[in-house]
Amino acid sequence: MLQLVECALRALDAAARELRAPAGFAGEDGGTGWEDAGPARATPIQREIAQRLKRFWAGVSMGPVLDVGGIRVDLRTAQGRWELMVLAVLTGARVREEVAVQTFRALRQRGLLRFEVLAADEDARAGVHEVFQRYYRALGDRRAKADALVENARRLVDEWQGDLNNLYLASLKDGGLAQKLRRFAQIDRMAFWICRTLKARRVWLGAPREDCLYVDRSVRLPLERLPLGYGGLEEERLRRALEIVGELFDGDILPLHFQGASLCAQDDVQTCLIECPVAPWCRFPTEARPKLGTGARWEPACSEASPGSLVSGGPSDPHREEG
Repeated sequence: MLQLVECALRALDAAARELRAPAGFAGEDGGTGWEDAGPARATPIQREIAQRLKRFWAGVSMGPVLDVGGIRVDLRTAQGRWELMVLAVLTGARVREEVAVQTFRALRQRGLLRFEVLAADEDARAGVHEVFQRYYRALGDRRAKADALVENARRLVDEWQGDLNNLYLASLKDGGLAQKLRRFAQIDRMAFWICRTLKARRVWLGAPREDCLYVDRSVRLPLERLPLGYGGLEEERLRRALEIVGELFDGDILPLHFQGASLCAQDDVQTCLIECPVAPWCRFPTEARPKLGTGARWEPACSEASPGSLVSGGPSDPHREEG
C-alpha cells in the first residue's frame, strides 16, 4: 500500500505541496495543536481505531444526487457529472462558499451549464465571462476560470463524446483516471476530489484508491481528533495524512471521508458519544463540553468553500448497502 501513497504523492505535484488550496482543502488549516507527526510505525491503538472505522463504514455509500444551494446535481447523468467538474473548477481556488454557489446558480439560470451550449456556441463564452465578472469574487484570474469552462466543455465533447463516464471506462482499460481528468483546464488536484466523490456515491465504483486520495476537511477532522499520528508542520500534514491512509487504511481514504463528512462535521457531542465507533479515543467530546457548557456554540473552523461543504443530501445521508 505504500506504493499507492508514493504514486499519489507524485501525482499531487508542486501545486498540492505549495498548499495553494483554500481552507477546507488539503494541506491548509489552522493547526491541530499536535506538534508531533507521530511514530513511523502504527501503534496497536492506532490499528484498532483504523479497523473499527473500516468495519463501521464498510458497505456504505452516499446518495448520487447533490444539492448545491438548492440546485439538484444528479451524478448518474452525463450533465450531472459535467456539473461536478464545473464545481471542481469553481472551488479550486480561494473562494467563499456563497460565492461559488451564486456563480453556479447564475450559470444554471442563464443556461450556461449545458456542456453542449458551451462547446458549440462561441457567444456563450461572453455570457460566462459576464457571470464570472459579476459573481465570482475569488483570488485568481476570473477570466481564466471562465475560459476553462468553455475549453473543458469542448474537450468533453470532442474527446469523450460529452460524458465523463467514457473517460472513466477508458481508464479501466489503460489506467490513469486522475491523470486524464487533470488534462482539463483548471482541474489539477481537484481530479482526486472528482474521483473520490463519484466513487463514494457509487457512480465510479471501480475508481482506483490512489486516484481518490483527496484530503479536505472531511478527512482532516477525524485525523485531527483521533490519535492517529497526524500533525507536524503545515507543509508536512498532507504527506502525513496520505501516509496514515496508506499504512492504516490500505490506501482507502473513504472510511475517513465518511467519518468526517457524516459524523465529525456535525460537531455534536451526543452524536459523537452515541454513534461514533471510535468515540473512546476521540478528543472532541472532552474539548467541546467546556465550550458548550458556557452557552457558546461549537463552530466549524472552515468559512471558505470546500467542495464537500457546498453539497447537501450527500455528506449527511450515507447509507449501507444491504446484503
